[in-house]
Amino acid sequence: MHRMPLGPGVVLVAVILWGLLVPGFAVAGTWRVELDGSGDFTVIQDAVDAAAPGDTILVGPGRFETVRPIPFWDGFNATVALQKGGLVLQGSGTEQTIIGAGSTYWDYRAIVAENNPSIVYSFTVRDIAIVGGYTGIHYEGDGLLVERCEFANSFDGVAIFTSDNNRVCDSVFHDLGIGIDSFMGNDILIVSGCRFEQMECGVSMQTVTGGIVRDCVFRECIGGIQYDRSSGEITACQVHGIEGTEYGSGVFLELDSVVTMSNCLVDMSTSSPQAALYVRNGSVLSGSDNVIRGGGGTSMRVAGRGRCDNFHGNEIYKAENYCLEAEYYNPSLYGPLVELDMTDNYWGTDIADSISSWIDDADDHPRSPNYWMTVVFQPFEDESVPVTQ
Repeated sequence: MHRMPLGPGVVLVAVILWGLLVPGFAVAGTWRVELDGSGDFTVIQDAVDAAAPGDTILVGPGRFETVRPIPFWDGFNATVALQKGGLVLQGSGTEQTIIGAGSTYWDYRAIVAENNPSIVYSFTVRDIAIVGGYTGIHYEGDGLLVERCEFANSFDGVAIFTSDNNRVCDSVFHDLGIGIDSFMGNDILIVSGCRFEQMECGVSMQTVTGGIVRDCVFRECIGGIQYDRSSGEITACQVHGIEGTEYGSGVFLELDSVVTMSNCLVDMSTSSPQAALYVRNGSVLSGSDNVIRGGGGTSMRVAGRGRCDNFHGNEIYKAENYCLEAEYYNPSLYGPLVELDMTDNYWGTDIADSISSWIDDADDHPRSPNYWMTVVFQPFEDESVPVTQ
């Protein structure tokens, strides 16, 4: 007996009926938000309220700046506020879709989300310009994914709190206080392919385990990348300072941070910060194939029991005064000097006496409690090392 093939209509009906009968099965929905009234809604918050976890909200061209009270934050307002997992907010491109009322007051956020922390990648934002808000995106919960977005005119572009598995990719940050600011015990934050311009700090990692910054460019930033009580990797990044400024550091490791850096250019030669690369307070830096250029007193500073004993195969050029300043506080003035292994680096010359004079350590401050560290720089590279940029 021959069976007749089922038509597409029968198959569709069967799938729908099966979805209604099988517990836990749901078909993701799509909602359209258009200012001209051609979609399901004209206000993004109305679409968020109607959407179910897993739904996609397509946002059309125009500026969306409606402000409403945040239902779960007394006294605060937002343009978009949600406590649902699995939503996708998809714009029409950063030149067409703009979210934000422009206000930078403390009580306003452009987008605020508190999601179910058990859902991986529970909130996705794509192809949207986010302008204004004390914070552009304030996120609490796991699985934030930001792709191809632009952030401007906020104190923080993206602020992430107590989260896991968050990613910010291929986005632009400018005219901000801090581009990406993370707080309070985050695990795995990946920042890749982003550009940061004209801000106080590009990326600030605070208590992050697995903070990765790769293929990013920082220009005209007082500070590029900061790690505080955090660990992670910096790979294939470029950091350039603001001409004439005397503050900040290109890369700053603070308080027991452990970071590997490779294939990076940290060039603060047009500015005068304390150091282009600063490692302090028990932090540990390792890595190779980096170029470090300072414009102020020194290109690199190691202080407060910071370490970088596995930092070899790099180019560290003389700033106004030094290539490297090494400080280590020992108030008792007893015991042997602490050694810092900085061998196998290139210092811009093949003359050992010149390198020695460009390193400021205990040899230059006999019996000083602030300089209880001596730098071992020989053997050194006598020519520029191959560096991948």
